[in-house]
Amino acid sequence: KDIFLNPPPVMEGVVATVIKEPFKPKNIELKDESIYDFISRRFSKKMATTLIDAMISGIYSGDIKKLSVRSCSPLNKLWEYEQSHGSIVKGMFMPSSSATTTTTNNSNNDDGPLSTFVQKMQKAPQVSFIKGMEHLTETLTKKLASNADTIIYTDYECVQIINESNDEGIEIHLQDANDEKEMKIINNVDHIFSTIPANKLSNILPSSSLFDYAKELLLNKMKYNVNVAVVNLVYNKSNLVGKDGFGYLVPSMDKEGILGVAWDSSIFPAQIDAQTMKDHDVLLLLLICQQ
Repeated sequence: KDIFLNPPPVMEGVVATVIKEPFKPKNIELKDESIYDFISRRFSKKMATTLIDAMISGIYSGDIKKLSVRSCSPLNKLWEYEQSHGSIVKGMFMPSSSATTTTTNNSNNDDGPLSTFVQKMQKAPQVSFIKGMEHLTETLTKKLASNADTIIYTDYECVQIINESNDEGIEIHLQDANDEKEMKIINNVDHIFSTIPANKLSNILPSSSLFDYAKELLLNKMKYNVNVAVVNLVYNKSNLVGKDGFGYLVPSMDKEGILGVAWDSSIFPAQIDAQTMKDHDVLLLLLICQQ
């Protein structure tokens, strides 16, 4: 009620904008657009540069004027609503057939229906572990290492990929990070899954008509990336924040140099042991965006 009668500055005009949204024309020409253009068109530029910018920066640490609305969850659903019903607001009350089809297909695929755990995690706004996020990678490493046919290389950089036109498959060259003279070559590779930055991948891919086409159309256009630093702060002071919640996000237009602050002691209280809670009443997680 207070949001409607006495809205905070960031929410001013939002209600009126949402009410007008169903009467705006549907996009029938563009196959995709930036998040900024989409939200500005369907709602307003103010909503794009304040509410949406802060939310997307907190998720992707990226520029909403360069990020694709169709590629970034959860806003890709809003695009689907407009395409299916001509309006985001209408689509929220009448889920699109594509969303229903996706759910049905997922529950009847080769892997069987989704487990209760997966269904629960899909609805969770945030997920963590008692021992921190490193627990996930450590567990995956142990699981993979237990397989007799699995070899894990660490402290190596992939510097070259060679795709020979024969039956030997792909060849990967790994450079030892601790010894420049040490090079490891892996032969007969069938598939490669890359998680390195696009510009790095572009430099190590082999030269051929197929790869040159991919580098030109895809990788060379992915020029934008950001580095994000995470700083944990612990305060020995009771009731420092005075509120129980997630924290706050900062729109990039405010130029504060941070994405936002999350109150870890409120979000994941189970991660803080009794001794820590006794000595330090509030634990904050500060996210800094360095571009």
